[in-house]
Amino acid sequence: RQDRRKLSSSRRNRSGNNENSQDTERNSRLSQSRTRRYEDIAKQKAACCTIQTRYRAYVVGTRDRNAYLQKRAAAFTIQVRWRAALLARHCRADYQRKRHACITIQRHWRARKCGRDVRQAYTSQRRACIVLQSHWRRNLAQHKLEKLRQERAAASGPLSRKLQRSRAVRKGNRSAKAAEETVAYNTPATGDSPKLPEALEPEAQASVNSGGESPILRQEEDS
Repeated sequence: RQDRRKLSSSRRNRSGNNENSQDTERNSRLSQSRTRRYEDIAKQKAACCTIQTRYRAYVVGTRDRNAYLQKRAAAFTIQVRWRAALLARHCRADYQRKRHACITIQRHWRARKCGRDVRQAYTSQRRACIVLQSHWRRNLAQHKLEKLRQERAAASGPLSRKLQRSRAVRKGNRSAKAAEETVAYNTPATGDSPKLPEALEPEAQASVNSGGESPILRQEEDS
């Protein structure tokens, strides 16, 4: 019985040892699995955190990039508009300067042309006035001369009348000679003697009868 008891106790001890070893192995396996699970969870959590940080950084970077591009485009637009305004101001100033120069040239040219036209009109009017004045002064001088001749004739008496008659005779001879020349020029070249025109025959006959004094000159003297 004692042996049996010893054997049963030894068997129990062995079974207990076996159970303890199995429990320890089980516990170690459980702890290892837990630690691995915790490590996997930690790795997944770290990966998730990394992904989240990278994604958030990407989102923030994209947003900042877009904001920067918008500001850059706005700055470019402002620069372009400002440079265009400066260029337009410069071009307008240049245009105003050239326009003023063109207007000045046109004004001087038109003034010169108008002055030339006015000068020509003035010279033509001056010449016309000079011609009128010369004719008027000539008429006045002729009237004065006729008046002086009449006064001299009235003061000198018969001597001046003789001079007037001699001058009238000379004029009549000259007029008769001119009439003969015109008749000779107008008549054909024949043997007949040239004849005076009918309008000049009475005057020539009267001048011959009165001693060379024509009635036309006598009428002028009487007047």
